[in-house]
Amino acid sequence: MLSPSVVDSIAKALGRSVKEGRIVKTLTSRGLSPEDAYRLIAKVKAERMDQIRVLSRSYYNRQLITGLALALGGVLFSVISPVGIVFWGAVLLGIIRIVRGIVGLRAS
Repeated sequence: MLSPSVVDSIAKALGRSVKEGRIVKTLTSRGLSPEDAYRLIAKVKAERMDQIRVLSRSYYNRQLITGLALALGGVLFSVISPVGIVFWGAVLLGIIRIVRGIVGLRAS
């Protein structure tokens, strides 16, 4: 039988929207058969749906907040910069994280 920490890590991975195939690959590398891994994932989903939902919302809230910080920071540093450098990387990454956070929150 697997330890509770493994079950918790499965719930956290499901909360971060990690694909089941990736979780199965990790579990099979620990010695489980793929069928047992899929059964375990289904069991964790059934037993811990509330925890997974809370973890998912928390993950997407962090994505949204860090995205806002990156985008606003990129714009702010672009305005403050005496040379006129535009921090496109920070702005673009921030926008991507904002979109990921909004889409994830709407889906969960």
